[in-house]
Amino acid sequence: MSGRKKIMYIHCAPRRGKDDPQGSFRLGEIMAEVIPTMGGEDSEVEVYYFERGFHDMTHYHAQPTAMMLRSAYRAEKKRYDAAIIGSYLDYGLRECRSLVDIPVIGCCEASALMSHFLGSSFSVIAYDKLEIAKIRALLKQYGQDSRLLSIRDLDLTTPQALALCAEPEKYAARLKETALKLIREDYAEVIIPGSTMMSAICAYTKMYEIEGIPILDPVACAIKMAEVLVDMRRSFGLTTSREGLYSTRPGWEEVIPMEEWPPHTSIR
Repeated sequence: MSGRKKIMYIHCAPRRGKDDPQGSFRLGEIMAEVIPTMGGEDSEVEVYYFERGFHDMTHYHAQPTAMMLRSAYRAEKKRYDAAIIGSYLDYGLRECRSLVDIPVIGCCEASALMSHFLGSSFSVIAYDKLEIAKIRALLKQYGQDSRLLSIRDLDLTTPQALALCAEPEKYAARLKETALKLIREDYAEVIIPGSTMMSAICAYTKMYEIEGIPILDPVACAIKMAEVLVDMRRSFGLTTSREGLYSTRPGWEEVIPMEEWPPHTSIR
């Protein structure tokens, strides 16, 4: 099978209107501009949003996981070649991989693995100290904690970060300030912005390196990883193993049909 690769990027939050007090409308504009350009010439990357949900996922992991499951399921049914979890915390990644046969990529996992090729260690920028704890736990789950040099935070809540999207250059300046601390005080080799929102700002302002240190965009890493896995599937028939972690029970859909899940978990 050949032809263009269709990749669904599933943003882990709803898209708001222009009057949204949190400022997410501007983020949506930025994402719509930069994310589709991250794929290769033979790829088509489409951005989808949850119909409902929370911008600050601090205490709501169950909801984005359920929404992501339905979204990945629909991506496969609509004949997309791959799906990307649009959150650095990779909500529902393991569950989605056990559910569908198309590649499902997490931004955190993809960027941590990609950093192997650019440096012996990597550092991450987080929003706040709670995010630091979550990121450390996730990287340990992926077996990447031994390569994690350091994490520094912007001292921002998610709503505060969303509001900053209205001023991308100001947001980028704050990111650069934290990145310079990682470089000059922690001796970072590779820096990963630990948020898909930060990814959009870095891409929009073309922040790809600082003082010679790579700024590794997690969304771009996920898209490139998806393209590779689609090519591997087309060329060699390689798919997700159904033994062990990503195994699934035959006939599950007859017990709980995915399309009968509550409508608030749908995408648009």
